[in-house]
Amino acid sequence: MPRLQRPHRLRILDELGAPRTLLDTPDQFTFLRGHGRALCLLGLGPDPAAALQALPEHWRQAPATSTVVESPDFSAQMPPSWQDSLPAHWRCIPPEAIDPHADLQVYTPAARLFPSFWGPLLARISLARQPAARAARAAVPAVSLPGGDGDLLHRELEDAARRLGFAVTPQAASARELLRHCRPALVLSVNGRGLDPWGEDFHLLRAAGVPVAIWCVDTPWHVLARCKAAWWKQAALFVTDHTFIDDLRRRGAQQVQHLPLAGWPEGFLPHGEHHAELAGAGLFVGRTAFPNRDAFFAGQRLPDELLATAQAMLDVGERPDLWWWMDRLQIQDRWPGTAVRQAGLGAAHAGLAWRVRCLHAALEAGPLAVAGDADWAALLPAAAGLRLLPPVDYYGPLAAMYRDAAWVLNATNLLLPAGCTQRHFDVWLAGGLLLTDAHAGLSIFPERLVRPITFRTAREIPALIKRLQATPREADALRQAWQDELCARHRYTHRLETVVQACLAS
Repeated sequence: MPRLQRPHRLRILDELGAPRTLLDTPDQFTFLRGHGRALCLLGLGPDPAAALQALPEHWRQAPATSTVVESPDFSAQMPPSWQDSLPAHWRCIPPEAIDPHADLQVYTPAARLFPSFWGPLLARISLARQPAARAARAAVPAVSLPGGDGDLLHRELEDAARRLGFAVTPQAASARELLRHCRPALVLSVNGRGLDPWGEDFHLLRAAGVPVAIWCVDTPWHVLARCKAAWWKQAALFVTDHTFIDDLRRRGAQQVQHLPLAGWPEGFLPHGEHHAELAGAGLFVGRTAFPNRDAFFAGQRLPDELLATAQAMLDVGERPDLWWWMDRLQIQDRWPGTAVRQAGLGAAHAGLAWRVRCLHAALEAGPLAVAGDADWAALLPAAAGLRLLPPVDYYGPLAAMYRDAAWVLNATNLLLPAGCTQRHFDVWLAGGLLLTDAHAGLSIFPERLVRPITFRTAREIPALIKRLQATPREADALRQAWQDELCARHRYTHRLETVVQACLAS
């Protein structure tokens, strides 16, 4: 029995340098009917004859000139026979010469092969063919905040937008749906939420004249790893940790700005009964790991000698943070791919070890309540003064717990070497007293406020606690001074103002 030969398929390198096999079957083409007076082929695929056969019959037979737009990076990888096989009545034109209302045939895989070329072009065509999407801006400028009440920072930013005089658009499943109803002044996405990984939403919004901002609240390279095309380089990026700014710029980001977290004094308020069990006790609130951490770091391994070095560094007040791991593991690639996750795993391991050290030290100063996941039980000693609590609803009793505890401990995540946590704002605004590890991110606050509440090594924590407990007037003065500082300069309204000014100015 003769062996069946597999059809020969051309392989090329896509925009990111990955090998891709090209198909030319009829289902690889999409026909978009327009006014019918002209035809433009957007991408031809590996065989122009197949593109011709995919056309409706009247266009296959028509002698009239048809136009073609092709990605230069695609054409450059085609064999000479590809160019030779173009029908004589097909004329290549530049993208800006396209009539978006003509009949169009799209080689569908093209948008995934070279998205930086096709993304803006297809967005412009889509916008032109949907007049409703070109609606004028509303009399009251609107901000779009992808997500809902249960999503990170959504309530805070929605409230900030309204306080600044913006309307907030209803939630939409995509940019296309959003633009059917309105044209907002700005789209602000937390961690890329609500934006598709290929950049189709981004390009459509940009074509409509809507600025797109991404606030990387988590580690920027972990956030951007989900992007499958380089569109993020054109978005306005905001990072909670300023140490990522130069790294992002060196790798093509055109607009990057520092935007720390902030406080929400209008919404994060203590309510309900006092927590008598916290009287005289310290409080730590946090998980042993972020949700789905093991799945996120699946396949990553760390050298034992680096883990040991990181542990020793913590003992002497040094910080084996993400940048330290990047350097020791000699990780050069940031994007595309997930190489950074190996360093992220190292920083996560070191961060947990740091939190455990700090909690052990805090227990030496007196009673301590730890609110978090069940894994803390295996990591902390069964001391008489230790009380383990379940996770706390952020918008529920947490503010009152901060208020009622004698002090609240913060140990900063080493995944964001200079990123302030939400506790740096919330504890003070709730009326609590924060103790925190020293790091570069605290430079956004006055040194006179930072110095009395910070420690460099875990060994310093008991003495710091005892000193503040022995000087209640100083502690009360710190509470008031921190509240004044945060309300004056570090509300979410301040952060949103920064985003609006940066995006509209550009």
